[in-house]
Amino acid sequence: MVRDRKDRRVRIGGRDMTDDEIKKYIDIAIKRTISEYKKSGILKESDGAAYSDASQLLHNYFDNGEKDTAITYALQGIRFDPYFRIIPEYYKEHKKLEKIADELRADVSTVVRNKKRLCLEVYNEII
Repeated sequence: MVRDRKDRRVRIGGRDMTDDEIKKYIDIAIKRTISEYKKSGILKESDGAAYSDASQLLHNYFDNGEKDTAITYALQGIRFDPYFRIIPEYYKEHKKLEKIADELRADVSTVVRNKKRLCLEVYNEII
């Protein structure tokens, strides 16, 4: 009897596994390894990509009601930062950076720099 390639089973660690199950476990192992490398500083992601991802996550969190507990936890971790209010004012209240800068009595470049810093802190906490 000849079996289709998808039905092929391999015995690993005393357990029969299909190709799809093996691929799933390999994918999980790779993601965990990359995450551990990033947390330990061995592997660094470009700030641009991480910032873009963080910004999208925060937009979804505040706009679409996607209340991810990891993001909530990360936001709680930075809530005492003197520039924290930039995040909810920008992503939830949709204030312009110039308006936030006026309210903080800071330069727009200071607001932009701290918004990016805080976004990256949130991103690094959730990965």
